[in-house]
Order: sequence, then C-alpha cells, then structure tokens
Amino acid sequence: MNIVLVLIDSLNRHQMNAYAKSPIKTPNLDAFAAKSFRFDNHFVGSLPCMPARREIFSGQKEMMWRPWGPLEPSDVPLPHLLADAGLTTALITDHYHYWEEPANGYLQSFQSVHLVRGHEIDFWNPPLPAGEPLPAFAQAIDHWRPGYGRRYFANVKDFKREEDFFPAKVFSGAAEWLRRNDRNRPFFLHVESFDVHEPFHVPEPYFSMYNDDTGTDDFTVWPPYQDAKKQAAYFSKVSEKELRFVRSQYAGKMAMFDTWLVHLVA
Repeated sequence: MNIVLVLIDSLNRHQMNAYAKSPIKTPNLDAFAAKSFRFDNHFVGSLPCMPARREIFSGQKEMMWRPWGPLEPSDVPLPHLLADAGLTTALITDHYHYWEEPANGYLQSFQSVHLVRGHEIDFWNPPLPAGEPLPAFAQAIDHWRPGYGRRYFANVKDFKREEDFFPAKVFSGAAEWLRRNDRNRPFFLHVESFDVHEPFHVPEPYFSMYNDDTGTDDFTVWPPYQDAKKQAAYFSKVSEKELRFVRSQYAGKMAMFDTWLVHLVA
C-alpha cells in the first residue's frame, strides 16, 4: 500500500467548497474532495505548528503539558513505524520550523527529506545590508513586525515568476519524487506546504485575482497576531479597505496552492 499525506498549513475550512460555499476558486481541490471522504466531526488537540506536528507524528497530546518542542526520546514517530513495516518514507516541505532547533527530531524520522527553503523568516539567505532599500510590501510588513519584512525579502528578492514561489516548488518536487520512486516498493510520502500561511505574498495573476482596490502598497500582507498589544493596535487603526486587501491576498494564495496541487493529484 502506498500512502501520500498532504498537509496544508493555515487552510481555513470555511474557505473550502467541500465544507462551505466559497468565492475562492479551487477547482483541483474541489475535484479531489468530490471523490474523497469528508470528516465532519474531527477535532485537534493542538493548533500551533510544531505541537500539531507532534500529535500527527507521535499521537501525543502536545498542548496539555508543553507548548512547542522537539519529538521526545520516548516518542515512536509514525515514519519509523512505517519504515519498520517495509515502506519507503519521505518528506517534502517548505515548513521551515522543522529545521529550527526547538523542533529537532521530526526530519530525522524520515528516510529521505527534500527541503524547500526561504519561507517566512527562514535563515536561508544572508541578511540584507542595513541600508539596502525595501519594496513597499516589505516595508509594510516591517511596520508591524520589525525586521520580519527585511528577513523575508532577503529570501524572496530573486523570485521572478510563479514557479519560484513555495507551493510550486513543494508540489512539483513531490510529483518528481513520485516519478523517481520505485513503484514496486510501497512508500509513505508526506507532502507539507507551509502555504497558505502568512505572509500572504503572491505574484500575479493571484495578487489581482480577488483584489479590485488600488493604492494598497502600504498595506501589510502579514498582520501581527502573536503579540496581543500589537494586534490590538493594528485593529484599532486598520481600515476596512486594508482588511479586504488582506483577505484578497489570502484568497490569492489559496488559488496559487490549488494551481500547483494538480501536479500531485492529477
């Protein structure tokens, strides 16, 4: 038996046609859902990034006793169990928290790993020189998240086309792994896309797909939420036009993810 587990970060069920009528066009996800089982009574114990992953990998309830951390020595990771059962195990992801120190042990449980670097504040490219100017969208990020816009832009400044962005690399990488893998040997392929996570930074045509407004250059694509004071300050100043813009960029990111999902589910 072959298993492909696809995990999409920050995907809101209320924006999925499988659960609710959504204005966001996701034909590939819709087609996949139409021939799938839908779970209506599923609950998670932990929603943040690595606590949720520990529950998936080890079956342990994470947030009951710690907020964020590595796999514990007593954990028996799912990829180990599947490898012991004779499956080839592989992970393809751009979720950079996996290779940060507080999340040690997850990558090491797979037999092979393909990392797509540069999302969010991944320590991939060297920091930009202090005096190097930033485009408007990165400056807008820095306004509410000092340093984050500069760090993120250092990673994506050379992105020129849609194929450079993260969903394209993750799903085309997964499709390539499937082409190369020996189909005579069962496998477990974990495909994890950090998108549709913020920052909601997308190229055309997705930038304009759900955005009819002009004059949005000063709006952030990465609102603050981890810091309660910054979040309160943001919502005390944000206009309805900016909120509409943020939602449009989330929608654009969903559409971009759906475009590249077809490489895996076609």
